[in-house]
Amino acid sequence: MKYLIILLFSILFFVTSCDETHTTDSNNFKIIDITNDINMISDERDVSIINSNEPIDGFDMDNYYIVKIMYEGYDSIETATVFFGDSDIYDKARYTWITDTSISLTLFHSISDKYSTFRVSGRMDGSGSGSNWD
Repeated sequence: MKYLIILLFSILFFVTSCDETHTTDSNNFKIIDITNDINMISDERDVSIINSNEPIDGFDMDNYYIVKIMYEGYDSIETATVFFGDSDIYDKARYTWITDTSISLTLFHSISDKYSTFRVSGRMDGSGSGSNWD
């Protein structure tokens, strides 16, 4: 009986330990503020996001976001920038790096339940960037 109890506690401890390492993977997300000021973008951050309603030729959204990611390319630090138009206003972003050159990104409002999730990626040689829906 004593050995059975020890065995059960050992199994329980093992399952709990495995579950703990699994949950740390989902906690790799970073949360940042979305700024309205282009001067607040820093080259020291790996991800920066600006919300703007300034008109851009060829981009017919009144409200849009500029997402800039910085990553290590083949021989230098590279930058990928994408534009994302949305009628909703977001004030926070949650992201995680999914490859060396791409992130999974969720823009959200800290008070309401509105959000938008997509991926932003660049190329190792810095020759392009893109986005797609998650």
